[in-house]
Amino acid sequence: MMPKKILLLSILTVLTVIGMMLQTQDSPALTRYLLLLNTTIILFICTWVGVDSARTFTFKSAFGKSLFYISIGLLSWGLGNLVWFFYNISGSEVPYPSLADIGYLGTIPFAAYGLFLLLKSVKVKLDAKTVAKVIIPPLLVFLVIFPIFIYEKLFEEVPMLTKILNVVYPLGDVVFLSFALAILTITYGSMLFKSLGIISLGFIIEAVADFAFSYTTSIGAYYTASWVDIIFTIAFFTIGFGMYHMSKSMKEVAKK
Repeated sequence: MMPKKILLLSILTVLTVIGMMLQTQDSPALTRYLLLLNTTIILFICTWVGVDSARTFTFKSAFGKSLFYISIGLLSWGLGNLVWFFYNISGSEVPYPSLADIGYLGTIPFAAYGLFLLLKSVKVKLDAKTVAKVIIPPLLVFLVIFPIFIYEKLFEEVPMLTKILNVVYPLGDVVFLSFALAILTITYGSMLFKSLGIISLGFIIEAVADFAFSYTTSIGAYYTASWVDIIFTIAFFTIGFGMYHMSKSMKEVAKK
């Protein structure tokens, strides 16, 4: 039977996505902001799911630590979202950089370290083929992302802090994509592929959403609860469900 927290997460995600699909830039601002708040609640539930899943492995184990740090990364994003919500609900223009960026930036080191531990915990034979699987995907990701999303930002005439954030955010996505693709290639065909694959897929979707956010804001097309936020919401749900699936699989193996 599906745990209540996963059922709650699933229902809230579906309702939020449907709600966002019905929004346009001319829709009532309060409705769109409340949908953003829903995404924030989804992040908090995913944090709860992740920490609970980490306990299945114990916090001292590699898998337990990885899920815990990924959960803290989601919590950090949720806190950033909460600040963003209060900025919007107050009617004031959201500055950039803002206090919300502290939460968003905090996601990068915590979640990246969690993914690193996840990759490290996969026991594989360290041969030339395995090394290639780990190195080539990150290299390809960087070669594609750098000229499109990073290079020009290095020469923008903006305040230094703004320039740093403009570079750090896409670099963080490169890190997420690199770890996620490395995990997928290494675990493909193994028992771990499904569980770790779901978590990795979630981070790939999150990176796509972040690049879409960067693009739509640069051309003035972003608005709260747009299609970009739908992708973010799906990404967070996927990561949370992946962590639950990982702990569930562990329990089933233990029973056998």
